[in-house]
Amino acid sequence: MGKVSKRREQSEAQKPETFNDTDCFKDKLVAFTGPLQSMARHEAIGIIEKLGGNYTPSVTLKTNLVITNVKNPMTLDPDQMSTKLRRAMTLIGRGQKIDFMNEEEFLKLVKTSSK
Repeated sequence: MGKVSKRREQSEAQKPETFNDTDCFKDKLVAFTGPLQSMARHEAIGIIEKLGGNYTPSVTLKTNLVITNVKNPMTLDPDQMSTKLRRAMTLIGRGQKIDFMNEEEFLKLVKTSSK
């Protein structure tokens, strides 16, 4: 079984069936960096939008949240970071408020929001 098929199979098994009209991502501009293990990126983007947020393909001054496949991006050296993580760290260093959420935290929040 290929990586894509396996990821899609895991995605089908792990993703919540429905979402309430909750707004845990309301007015948040969310970027993703790195591949997600539990679902395809387009599925995660759909979840963000369903829960009131907006997706951005890049990290900008307007970005509020970066969801990453790294447990704690703050522990990485700059040469270990993706371009988006480095950009977020640069903006944070200049006083911009950007939060990080790893995939596990994202899934827990989504699961809580779907109840």
